[in-house]
Amino acid sequence: MKRLLFITAALIIIFSNCSGGKSKSDTYNLREVNSEMAATEIKLLYFHYTRRCVTCLNVEENSKAAFEQLYKEKIERGEANFKSLNLDDEQTQEIAKSLNVKGQALVVVVNGLKSDITASAFLSSKNYEKIKAEIKKAADNSLKIK
Repeated sequence: MKRLLFITAALIIIFSNCSGGKSKSDTYNLREVNSEMAATEIKLLYFHYTRRCVTCLNVEENSKAAFEQLYKEKIERGEANFKSLNLDDEQTQEIAKSLNVKGQALVVVVNGLKSDITASAFLSSKNYEKIKAEIKKAADNSLKIK
């Protein structure tokens, strides 16, 4: 019985810490995001809540860095962009709904085709190279379909 109580308490602590950090990102205007989405070819959208754990912050940091390295020229030409969107913001909820995003997610959108790489990104949140490979794979697959 003590073991069960200990395990339950440990799980509660772990899960409560997963939503405990502050957001570093800015809030984006819905019109701004939609116009950028219409004008760009490749987008990496990271949906999160205000309170985030270390894993959530690692996913954002590594995915943004990988995306910027992979698509540096496209970003400079305005053909690619990364957005970190707070789901606690009503405007972000509209964007999430339009992409059928229901919670924290990392999504690659290429010309309207969405690839959800959330699971693999969170499993390899500290592994920059794996996240980079997943972003490239998702974008490349969508570009082939185009």
